[in-house]
Amino acid sequence: KPVVETGTLADDLARRDFTVNALAACVLPNRWGELVDEYKGASDLKMGLLRTPLDPGVTFSDDPLRMVRAARFSAQLGFEIAVDALDAMEEHADRIGIVSMERVATELDKIIASRSPDEGFRILFETGVLDHLIPELVDLHGVEAVHGIGHKDNFYHSLQVLANLVDRTSDRPADETRWLRWAALLHDIGKEPTKRFVPRQGWTFHNHPEVGARMAKKVFARLTLPMGDSLAYVQHLIRLHHRPHALVDDEVTDSAVRRLLFDTGEHVDDLMTLVRADLTTKNPKRMRRYLKGFDRVEAKMIDVEERDHVRTFQPPVDGNEIMEALGVQEGLAVGLLKERIKEAILDGEVANEHDAAYAFMLTHVDDALRRGRLFEEAVQTFPRSLRRGLGRVRRTLAESDNLPQSDEAALAYLHTLAEAYVADPDPEPEDA
Repeated sequence: KPVVETGTLADDLARRDFTVNALAACVLPNRWGELVDEYKGASDLKMGLLRTPLDPGVTFSDDPLRMVRAARFSAQLGFEIAVDALDAMEEHADRIGIVSMERVATELDKIIASRSPDEGFRILFETGVLDHLIPELVDLHGVEAVHGIGHKDNFYHSLQVLANLVDRTSDRPADETRWLRWAALLHDIGKEPTKRFVPRQGWTFHNHPEVGARMAKKVFARLTLPMGDSLAYVQHLIRLHHRPHALVDDEVTDSAVRRLLFDTGEHVDDLMTLVRADLTTKNPKRMRRYLKGFDRVEAKMIDVEERDHVRTFQPPVDGNEIMEALGVQEGLAVGLLKERIKEAILDGEVANEHDAAYAFMLTHVDDALRRGRLFEEAVQTFPRSLRRGLGRVRRTLAESDNLPQSDEAALAYLHTLAEAYVADPDPEPEDA
């Protein structure tokens, strides 16, 4: 919030961010259209150079957002930033903290939509500005080695993935791929907190897609980016970005592809674009193997989708029909039957059509009703002190294949589970 006071045209131009933005045209009749260029901005424009009219420390101190704008103009226009301006950005990087995050987010969004967003984020990283905006991304920088075994620099890998994705979507408007680009930038942020070295195995990043999807929520909240469908889309792609890789190493089964189509839904094409952009290996043989593998996966997707219509999956037997057949209200038994029908269809055990699904449901009715009855009895009989454990009880009834045969033994088992949970609750997944 710079101090504003009366000044001359020269004073006004001196307070601009860069010389290329400090140009004016005279409107006096006798000098109409004459260029006013106090700071050689026209020359800098021809050279594609970003210089500040005043000492860059003064210019950036006036409004630290100008440091992010420098990266944005470089990403958008391919301009080079003057060395003294880069030095000043590094010196004053922490000053970005005084700028409202809404203003910063606007500039970052323009960087992400630019022709070279990787260059914009590289500049912010190398000047230290990015540390104060997306530290989760900065944490990916560096290569750690144990016994001479290292891993790739996941920060620069992320920038390369973003650049690859921009190339692969060059036929689409940048605004259309805005959130896909954010997903590419953030797809690996879960790798640093999940990084482990395992002897005889090397570096692992177990569950990094899920961890990264949760971290994306914090990034979006900090940057005041939209927290609705846009965030959900980015998280969805981050969660799934490793799934197609796993299919390359195995024989691609209908069941695996069916599940991937179901889980990805309408975003499967964007996911496969991201997955291909994620290939940054310098090994030509490895690159060819994965690209051919992805071709096989996509061919199988087309085949499975034509037969099963998984992307627009609707259960052939819905909850209302199940309730009517069983004579019960909505509850665990109904939800369990719906889930089992869905899983059987995705596994290819049951055809995706009504009569087959209904017949399958009838074979599971007794077990589902029993599990629903056990849950209701637990709700009614467990003491108030165990109420916090009912969620664990419900999950066990929905998922376990090893319930005791008698109801009495099953309730005792569920009681023990609830007690154990209340005594030492499992860490609940962070709300995504």
